[in-house]
Amino acid sequence: MPCLENIRHERFCQLVATGVSYTRAYRQVYGAGKKSVDTAGSRLMRREGVLARVRELQREGASETALTVQAAHKYLLDVIVAGPGEIDENSPICQSYKRTETGIECKLPDKLRALELAMKLQGCLRDTAADQKTDVSGGIILTKSLLLAIQEKRRRALTGGDEPAKLLPRAAP
Repeated sequence: MPCLENIRHERFCQLVATGVSYTRAYRQVYGAGKKSVDTAGSRLMRREGVLARVRELQREGASETALTVQAAHKYLLDVIVAGPGEIDENSPICQSYKRTETGIECKLPDKLRALELAMKLQGCLRDTAADQKTDVSGGIILTKSLLLAIQEKRRRALTGGDEPAKLLPRAAP
């Protein structure tokens, strides 16, 4: 559906589609007094084409939001799977890049935090330890406490803390 011919009706629809109340939207568009505004917004919504235009604008907004979520998920996946040799100064996941006497330093986002956020986006991460760790189909659902335990085990392995986890030697290419 194209824009409404009446510019004020179109602006009213745009405001309502973004969550503004009928009364406030009508007041912003028409600048009317208090008494006439209370019912005028509802009355305008009943006009032919106005409700349909609001719904169309809301659908467009929802599809744009879905693309944003997809883009965030792709970024998080890029952070999780990126290897150290694959990153250069032009990579979107490189936070800072510096040439030093000993080589190149490239600061990257935390992979475990990216994994946590990606799992939250998918609805697979629970915030409490009381939540089940498996879903009804038998798939694993990470809880926040389980993810924190993984992070702590990794930290101990890297810093040589109490009971360090065994690190497997890297296989030669």
